[in-house]
Amino acid sequence: MSGSERIRARLEQLDTLDEMSGGGVVREVGGLTQEEFTHRLNGLKQELTEAWQSDQRVKALKIAIQCVKLLSLSVPEHFYPSKFVLVIDILDTLASLVYQRLKFKSQSENFPVGGSDTGKLEAQETTRNWFYKVASIRELLPRLYLEAALLPCYSLINVQEGEQALSRLSRMIRGIGDPLMAAYARMYVCRMGFVIAPTLTQHISESIEDFLHALKQKVKQT
Repeated sequence: MSGSERIRARLEQLDTLDEMSGGGVVREVGGLTQEEFTHRLNGLKQELTEAWQSDQRVKALKIAIQCVKLLSLSVPEHFYPSKFVLVIDILDTLASLVYQRLKFKSQSENFPVGGSDTGKLEAQETTRNWFYKVASIRELLPRLYLEAALLPCYSLINVQEGEQALSRLSRMIRGIGDPLMAAYARMYVCRMGFVIAPTLTQHISESIEDFLHALKQKVKQT
């Protein structure tokens, strides 16, 4: 099977990813206390890790999508910071697992003599496949957060592509209508921007301007 055929097959497997992830977790945690919510999210983090270790990559991604969807609920507002920290911990766990696997695949010493170039190309193909998976997510919030979490993986393909993706993600946040959700999304994208390109500042300036604009609009409405 050629590289393009493998990618197509994997994408076909993910055609129903949004339907699979559904709103199960969102409904499940709707009436939980903060303590119960924390316990449930820690359990999902463990489920994600176990799924990954048993080579169930799609299941691990599905769990991450479910968790990020929880950030689309901004009520009650005082609980949002704690929810954000718990969800980001799960998101970072998946991103770390993905990156370490891709990095291992890209290291030439993991391939026989004469096969390093082929191995690196396969690793790059797998990396792009992960971004294709994320791009197939229909809902803006999980798609944005997951690509932001995987930004370090661009270093295995092309650093400039990662920087371009960073700027694109910063602008995508303008599509989030809720000011609170948008503010936390900007914070996470800026954080990941510092990880992959600590000297770049344009996306930070744009994020601050967008935040101030959203704040002014919020004040006008009150």
